[in-house]
Amino acid sequence: MRGFVTLGEDGFPESISEVDYIGDLDLSPFVIATVEQQEFQLKFFRPLVLAPTLDETEQLIVLVHNELAIHVFAPTRSALFEELTAQIGMLWSEYEKESPERLDSVAREVRERLMSHIQEVPHAQG
Repeated sequence: MRGFVTLGEDGFPESISEVDYIGDLDLSPFVIATVEQQEFQLKFFRPLVLAPTLDETEQLIVLVHNELAIHVFAPTRSALFEELTAQIGMLWSEYEKESPERLDSVAREVRERLMSHIQEVPHAQG
């Protein structure tokens, strides 16, 4: 279902509004092998597998991968995929492309973990 659910004090739905779709929620894992960015493509050495969960309100789907500093959420699976690819691209640009000397120790660790999972490759010519 896509819409808004208002929960009562007992934690059960009190009202549902603005529903535009009702169906099974797909919580199957995301398997990411490549991430396309405008300037480059990122390729995972081994596909990244992320299992989505629901947030505490059960109105957002969430993906978390602490090792790579990924935490994204969205109301739909397609929006979640867009958020995920945007965040991976942002993390690469902010951490890998930055000089390690300019990063604090935590950021350097994130940079090293990203580099151990991902490589940047040119866009396929076609």
